[in-house]
Amino acid sequence: LEHMFDHTRPYPQIKELVTALKGAGYKMAIVSNKLDPATKKMNELFFYPDIPVAIGAPSNHKKPDPYSVFTALEELGSVKEHTIYVGDTDVDKETADNAGLLFVGCAWGYRDYDFLKKLGAKIVLKEPAELLTRLLLAK
Repeated sequence: LEHMFDHTRPYPQIKELVTALKGAGYKMAIVSNKLDPATKKMNELFFYPDIPVAIGAPSNHKKPDPYSVFTALEELGSVKEHTIYVGDTDVDKETADNAGLLFVGCAWGYRDYDFLKKLGAKIVLKEPAELLTRLLLAK
Protein backbone atom coordinates (compact mmCIF):
# COMPACT_ATOMS: atom_id res chain seq x y z
CA LEU A 1 0.00 0.00 0.00
CA GLU A 2 2.99 2.31 0.52
CA HIS A 3 3.36 3.34 -3.16
CA MET A 4 -0.10 2.43 -4.42
CA PHE A 5 -1.09 6.04 -5.09
CA ASP A 6 2.22 7.43 -6.39
CA HIS A 7 0.75 7.87 -9.88
CA THR A 8 -2.95 7.95 -9.03
CA ARG A 9 -4.80 11.24 -9.35
CA PRO A 10 -8.39 12.25 -10.02
CA TYR A 11 -9.14 13.20 -13.61
CA PRO A 12 -8.96 16.96 -14.27
CA GLN A 13 -11.99 18.90 -12.98
CA ILE A 14 -13.25 16.01 -10.84
CA LYS A 15 -12.37 17.46 -7.44
CA GLU A 16 -14.12 20.70 -8.40
CA LEU A 17 -17.15 18.74 -9.63
CA VAL A 18 -17.35 16.73 -6.41
CA THR A 19 -17.17 19.90 -4.31
CA ALA A 20 -19.86 21.58 -6.43
CA LEU A 21 -22.16 18.53 -6.26
CA LYS A 22 -21.76 18.35 -2.48
CA GLY A 23 -22.50 22.08 -2.25
CA ALA A 24 -25.65 21.60 -4.32
CA GLY A 25 -26.84 18.94 -1.86
CA TYR A 26 -26.10 15.79 -3.83
CA LYS A 27 -24.96 12.64 -2.05
CA MET A 28 -22.17 10.63 -3.65
CA ALA A 29 -20.47 7.28 -3.22
CA ILE A 30 -17.64 5.44 -4.92
CA VAL A 31 -18.22 1.81 -5.90
CA SER A 32 -15.17 0.06 -7.31
CA ASN A 33 -13.89 -3.38 -8.24
CA LYS A 34 -10.57 -2.46 -6.63
CA LEU A 35 -9.98 -3.99 -3.22
CA ASP A 36 -11.96 -2.34 -0.44
CA PRO A 37 -8.96 -1.03 1.57
CA ALA A 38 -7.49 0.58 -1.58
CA THR A 39 -10.84 2.13 -2.53
CA LYS A 40 -11.30 3.58 0.95
CA LYS A 41 -7.73 4.92 1.01
CA MET A 42 -8.15 6.54 -2.42
CA ASN A 43 -11.34 8.23 -1.27
CA GLU A 44 -9.67 9.40 1.93
CA LEU A 45 -6.77 10.92 -0.04
CA PHE A 46 -8.81 12.66 -2.72
CA PHE A 47 -12.51 13.09 -1.95
CA TYR A 48 -13.46 12.64 1.69
CA PRO A 49 -15.52 14.19 3.31
CA ASP A 50 -17.37 15.31 0.15
CA ILE A 51 -17.83 11.65 -0.76
CA PRO A 52 -18.57 9.92 2.54
CA VAL A 53 -19.00 6.36 1.21
CA ALA A 54 -16.43 4.31 -0.71
CA ILE A 55 -16.91 0.61 -1.25
CA GLY A 56 -14.43 -1.72 -2.88
CA ALA A 57 -15.22 -5.15 -4.16
CA PRO A 58 -15.79 -8.02 -1.81
CA SER A 59 -14.43 -11.06 -3.62
CA ASN A 60 -17.87 -12.63 -4.03
CA HIS A 61 -19.71 -9.46 -5.17
CA LYS A 62 -17.69 -7.77 -7.90
CA LYS A 63 -19.42 -5.47 -10.35
CA PRO A 64 -21.60 -5.99 -12.34
CA ASP A 65 -23.18 -7.57 -9.25
CA PRO A 66 -25.19 -4.65 -7.78
CA TYR A 67 -24.51 -5.65 -4.16
CA SER A 68 -22.02 -2.82 -3.52
CA VAL A 69 -24.33 -0.28 -5.16
CA PHE A 70 -27.16 -1.30 -2.84
CA THR A 71 -24.79 -1.16 0.14
CA ALA A 72 -23.74 2.37 -0.87
CA LEU A 73 -27.36 3.47 -1.21
CA GLU A 74 -28.11 2.11 2.25
CA GLU A 75 -25.09 3.86 3.79
CA LEU A 76 -26.07 7.14 2.12
CA GLY A 77 -29.70 6.81 3.20
CA SER A 78 -30.72 7.05 -0.47
CA VAL A 79 -33.07 5.15 -2.75
CA LYS A 80 -32.47 4.00 -6.28
CA GLU A 81 -35.38 6.05 -7.61
CA HIS A 82 -33.34 9.19 -6.87
CA THR A 83 -29.97 7.82 -7.97
CA ILE A 84 -27.87 7.82 -11.12
CA TYR A 85 -24.80 5.72 -11.80
CA VAL A 86 -21.91 7.57 -13.45
CA GLY A 87 -19.26 5.40 -15.04
CA ASP A 88 -16.99 4.85 -18.00
CA THR A 89 -17.00 1.13 -18.85
CA ASP A 90 -19.25 -1.65 -20.05
CA VAL A 91 -19.06 -3.16 -16.54
CA ASP A 92 -20.38 0.11 -15.13
CA LYS A 93 -23.29 0.09 -17.60
CA GLU A 94 -24.11 -3.52 -16.71
CA THR A 95 -23.88 -2.72 -12.98
CA ALA A 96 -26.26 0.21 -13.37
CA ASP A 97 -28.69 -1.97 -15.33
CA ASN A 98 -28.51 -4.73 -12.70
CA ALA A 99 -29.20 -2.18 -9.96
CA GLY A 100 -32.08 -0.58 -11.88
CA LEU A 101 -30.29 2.79 -12.17
CA LEU A 102 -29.92 5.28 -15.00
CA PHE A 103 -26.40 4.94 -16.40
CA VAL A 104 -24.62 8.18 -17.27
CA GLY A 105 -21.45 7.64 -19.29
CA CYS A 106 -18.41 9.82 -18.77
CA ALA A 107 -16.27 10.08 -21.90
CA TRP A 108 -13.16 11.37 -20.11
CA GLY A 109 -12.43 7.97 -18.57
CA TYR A 110 -11.50 4.60 -20.07
CA ARG A 111 -13.98 4.73 -22.95
CA ASP A 112 -14.87 7.46 -25.41
CA TYR A 113 -18.19 9.06 -26.35
CA ASP A 114 -18.94 6.75 -29.30
CA PHE A 115 -18.24 3.59 -27.30
CA LEU A 116 -20.55 4.71 -24.47
CA LYS A 117 -23.36 5.67 -26.87
CA LYS A 118 -23.09 2.29 -28.64
CA LEU A 119 -23.19 0.67 -25.22
CA GLY A 120 -26.63 2.20 -24.73
CA ALA A 121 -25.94 5.15 -22.46
CA LYS A 122 -28.80 7.62 -22.88
CA ILE A 123 -26.57 10.37 -21.52
CA VAL A 124 -22.85 10.68 -22.21
CA LEU A 125 -20.94 13.55 -20.70
CA LYS A 126 -17.97 14.98 -22.58
CA GLU A 127 -16.57 16.87 -19.57
CA PRO A 128 -17.18 16.71 -15.80
CA ALA A 129 -18.91 20.10 -15.45
CA GLU A 130 -21.72 18.81 -17.70
CA LEU A 131 -22.95 16.57 -14.89
CA LEU A 132 -23.69 19.44 -12.53
CA THR A 133 -25.27 21.49 -15.32
CA ARG A 134 -27.59 18.65 -16.33
CA LEU A 135 -28.56 17.89 -12.73
CA LEU A 136 -29.35 21.51 -11.96
CA LEU A 137 -31.39 21.86 -15.17
CA ALA A 138 -33.36 18.73 -14.28
CA LYS A 139 -34.46 20.12 -10.90
